Amino acid sequence: MAMDVAGGRQHSWRMDTGRFVQFDQVRRASLSISLNTAEGAGEFKPAEKARFYRMARRSATEAAAVLDNFVDRGVLLESDIETARTTLHRIAGALTRLIRSCDPLNAHRGRGNVVPGERGDLLSEGWMRVAVRPLHRMG
Repeated sequence: MAMDVAGGRQHSWRMDTGRFVQFDQVRRASLSISLNTAEGAGEFKPAEKARFYRMARRSATEAAAVLDNFVDRGVLLESDIETARTTLHRIAGALTRLIRSCDPLNAHRGRGNVVPGERGDLLSEGWMRVAVRPLHRMG
């Protein structure tokens, strides 16, 4: 995932400490998505499964936020992160459905797509900018 963020290209700019820390943060969040999803899959109790899936979903939103910050600061272009952002959005949606499937009262909601504006939808919760970009760039 971290390599995919920049399209696998070498950038000519010298990476300062702040950029390195953020690239490392994306790498760690990406690893956390995989590890927490695997750990949740290995659990038997629905509440424990859901807890690990929620941690994985939070890591997906963290990674997306770091990528958005790179674009906002002009470190990467929107086109550089488009594939990664789409992948993170799909992963977060799948994890949302997994979380819901762990709740016997909401098991029927665990199948199919998340309805926009419904609790659990990435855009309605406001913690992940996926399709909506700011009208201005912060320096």
